[in-house]
Amino acid sequence: MVLLDVYQGLGNVPRGSVKALRIVQILPKTTPEADGPRIGLAGQEPARAMLGTVPVEADGSARFTVPAHKPLLFQALDADGFAVQTMRSITYAQPGERTTCIGCHESRTTTPGNHVPRALLRAPSAIEPGPDGTRPFSFVRLVQPVLDKHCVKCHSTVGGTSPSRVPPKGLDLTGAPHDGFTRSYWALCGGLSFWHGGTNAKNAAEALVPRYGGWNPVHRTEPGGAYGARGSRLMKVLLERRCDARLPADDLARLALWIDLNAVFYGVYDPAAQARQLRGEAVEMPEVQ
Repeated sequence: MVLLDVYQGLGNVPRGSVKALRIVQILPKTTPEADGPRIGLAGQEPARAMLGTVPVEADGSARFTVPAHKPLLFQALDADGFAVQTMRSITYAQPGERTTCIGCHESRTTTPGNHVPRALLRAPSAIEPGPDGTRPFSFVRLVQPVLDKHCVKCHSTVGGTSPSRVPPKGLDLTGAPHDGFTRSYWALCGGLSFWHGGTNAKNAAEALVPRYGGWNPVHRTEPGGAYGARGSRLMKVLLERRCDARLPADDLARLALWIDLNAVFYGVYDPAAQARQLRGEAVEMPEVQ
């Protein structure tokens, strides 16, 4: 695949700010009921895997190989690994196919510029795999280790995990299972509903972790990541160091990756495989892809 200029369609995003593309594989639904079982708290969302990232050249171009017959979407990433823009549709490649796009959400009347993109002057990039817990996605393996290392010492229940006990500073970020997910996931994603009309600017600004809810009315997403890590109040607290935790860049990037993948919890539909993920076990990519 060839991307000619990622900045075509990104409005006022400064040139040079997009450093990579994240390649996300959407996993086809294999259970008959919506939210049966739940993948996360946004509602009626698909499971997914993060295949990895590829570099974007200084002129905004990229050239890379992708697996055939897989439903893929792309995210334009800044230097910190936060999504500046997310593709809200999917694309496929057939075996041996070569496909090109002009930009990222560019106008349909746009034509390619009269120059040779830098990415075409080199071999295609191979996808650089992501960290543990991304293929398929797993909150317990990707996110919970970061919380355990940096956050649980201040954000956990005192004297046990009884629901009647109030955790210090209002958040229980332990990985104890609770109502299908973990206490940490409910603490970060519970409360505000993003279902349908709940996907709005007010909720996105107030939530610790914003996301796109099921049946949401947002038909055009402006660059900037308001519903992802760049708009997340949780990430702003951590980046502005308004809490005692000092997270290294790699751990911040893991949290950003989770939020930009719509803050899902599970990466599989099979209830038995979900139970294994909840226990912290690694599971294979599903057979149906």
